[in-house]
Amino acid sequence: MSFISVKPKSEYYSALKEKIDHIILHLKDARGVFLLDKVDERNQKYFMNQIIEMPWCNHMLFALLIQADRNLDPKTTDNQLKNIHPRMKDIFHFHSLQEMKEFNTEVHLYSYLKGEFCPEHSNNMRSEFLRRYKSDAYHTKKWIMQKLNQEQQAYFEQFLFPIPSFDSRDFSFSKLALEKRQNNRKDETDAIVPYLPEIRATSRFRWNQMKRLRDAFYKAIDEAQKRPDCLPLEFHYDEPERIGERLYFRLWDKPSFVSHYQYQFTETVVQVANDRKGAYSDDNNHFYVEYVKAERIDDDDDDEADGLWFAEIIQEGILGHGVKTQRKKK
Repeated sequence: MSFISVKPKSEYYSALKEKIDHIILHLKDARGVFLLDKVDERNQKYFMNQIIEMPWCNHMLFALLIQADRNLDPKTTDNQLKNIHPRMKDIFHFHSLQEMKEFNTEVHLYSYLKGEFCPEHSNNMRSEFLRRYKSDAYHTKKWIMQKLNQEQQAYFEQFLFPIPSFDSRDFSFSKLALEKRQNNRKDETDAIVPYLPEIRATSRFRWNQMKRLRDAFYKAIDEAQKRPDCLPLEFHYDEPERIGERLYFRLWDKPSFVSHYQYQFTETVVQVANDRKGAYSDDNNHFYVEYVKAERIDDDDDDEADGLWFAEIIQEGILGHGVKTQRKKK
């Protein structure tokens, strides 16, 4: 592990150097990259907005840098920060603590886990806090033991969250939280049991409809390959008698689609498609199926045909290009 040279590129560096230990702030990985520059922006923002003025700011940033060096997912780190930091505030406020050197896990952390304050906190909240706190403390300790020499280890010991001597088995909340989660899962499962026959029937219907469409699609491709100039090729098939519908489709490939809708493309694209070159060559060509309509086979049946079960999902933009575009806009 190497130390100070120049400075991190993080936009928060100037503000951090006024509050954070100089050595922590300039920690680098084995390749010489500042650990601060490896921290995800959302994690840095949360730290700056919520933690930098707190007594545990050095401890938390040190843990944050180590999580970044371990390539922990930023969302996981975010969850760690948002779980540990608020509980530390609760503990320090209740016990009127001012500095980390006053914090004693066997007294202050223990009293929180025993439920001596914050009665509004659920068993699951206390259990989750202990789990995340011990995880941070363990992995931070492990990291300095593996990455640093003895002299450096002695220095960074002061920035480690102290590891408590107890674990979740010493508290009733852990068992109660587990029982609650199990009961919740059972309630959720019990809620859908009456609907399982309907769910299975619907699943079978949808799978069979997709198989019929796939079979018809490949049959149309076979015909198109025998007659290359037939595209777009219209085809249809009948659903089983109990459904009583006929589904109509149109088969395209890339050149035929551009040729048919050439007014929507540049002259260069149309020419390349007609010549079947580049993206429109035989090697890069693909077949596409267009759903045209559905109609009742029985002329005396006035009900509107249902068609493909997923048609509305596509029309509403939940599947396909539309939903990707909306995500980009957001």
